[in-house]
Amino acid sequence: MRVLGFYLAAKFMLWIAITGMVFIAIAFLGDFLEMLKLATRHNQGTNAALYYSWLRLPLMVVNFLPFIFLFGGVFCLLRLSESRELVVIRAAGISAWQYLTPLLLTALFLGIAIIAALDPLGSRGLQKFRAIEDGLNGSQAQFSVSKSGIWFRDRHDAGSMIIRAPQMLEGEETGLAAPSFMVFDENGRLAYRLQAQDARLSNGNTGAAWHLTGATKLHYGRAPENIAHVTLASRMQIETLRSNFRRPETVSLWQLPNYIEMAAAAGVDITAHSVRFHGLISKPLLLVSMVLLAACFSMPTSRMVPTFQTLGLATLSGFGLFLANAFIVKVAQTGLMHPIFASWAPPLIASSLALMILLQNEDG
Repeated sequence: MRVLGFYLAAKFMLWIAITGMVFIAIAFLGDFLEMLKLATRHNQGTNAALYYSWLRLPLMVVNFLPFIFLFGGVFCLLRLSESRELVVIRAAGISAWQYLTPLLLTALFLGIAIIAALDPLGSRGLQKFRAIEDGLNGSQAQFSVSKSGIWFRDRHDAGSMIIRAPQMLEGEETGLAAPSFMVFDENGRLAYRLQAQDARLSNGNTGAAWHLTGATKLHYGRAPENIAHVTLASRMQIETLRSNFRRPETVSLWQLPNYIEMAAAAGVDITAHSVRFHGLISKPLLLVSMVLLAACFSMPTSRMVPTFQTLGLATLSGFGLFLANAFIVKVAQTGLMHPIFASWAPPLIASSLALMILLQNEDG
C-alpha cells in the first residue's frame, strides 16, 4: 500500500503540474493583454506590461488553485481508469477509499505548501504593482498601519501633509482621534505641526477639508499656540480614506494576524482582512473538496457518461462551488456573515456532499 500510495501521489502531482502550467499560461496571457493596455496608456512598452503581469502572477495562481486541483484530479483519475490501472487495483481487493486517500492527502499538503510559499510572494508583488499603478495615475497617497496607529499623506492648497492618528473615528463624517498633522510648504519644508483632540473629514460642495478641534499649533522656535478650531483644505475623499486601509490582498498570510490586531486597535475596518485570512487557511480543504468532486465523476464506478461529458459535469460542479464560495466571501466582506463561517462552510458542505455521493456509488 505504501508503494501504491506513492505511485498514485506521483501521478496526481504530475497532472497537477501539467494542469497548473496550462492555467498559468492562460492566466498570464490574459493578464498580459490587460497590462499591455495600461502600459500603452502611459506610453510604456511590452517589457513594462510583462513586468506588471509577473508581479501579479503568484496571486493569480493562488486564485486558480481550485480549478487546477479539480482538473488535475479529473485527468489523473480518467487516465488511471482508461489504462485499467484502477480496475487492477480494485481486483486486488483495494477499496476506493484506500486509493483515494493518497490523492486527498497530497492535495491537502500540496495546497498548504503552495499557499504558504506563493501568497507572501504574491502579496509583495501586488503591493509593488499597486504602488506603480498609483504613481502612473498620479495618486501618491500612501497608507499604512503600525503599532503607533495609522499614517497617510494628504495634500493642501500650498503643499502636503503627513497625518498620524492612533485611531480612526466613524460617524457621519469620518475622522481621527488625537491626530498629528505635519504640514509642509510647496518646497517640501516643514512649515508647522498641529496636534488636535480630533479631526473630521468632510467632502462638501466647496471641496474636502479637515476640521480640527482643540488644536495646538507648533512652530519651530515659537511658543505653542492653542486654537479652538482649524480648517485645512484637503484632496482626500472619505471613501478613499476608508478603502485604502482595505487592501487585504497586499498583506501576506503570515502578516495578516498581526495586521488585523493593529488595524482593529486603530479603528480600521478589518472585515475584509479577516475574511481573506480565514479564506487562505481554509483553502487546502477547498482543494480537497475539489478532488472529491473530481472523484465523483471520474472513477469507474461513478462514471456513467463518456469522457467529454465527465469533464463537462466536473467543470460545472467545480465552477458552481467556486461561484458559491466567491458569493459567500463577498457577503462576509460586507459584514453580514461571520468570516469563519463564510470561509469554512462551502468546502465542508461540498466535501460532505461529495463523500455522500461516493458512499452511494462505492458502498451502495
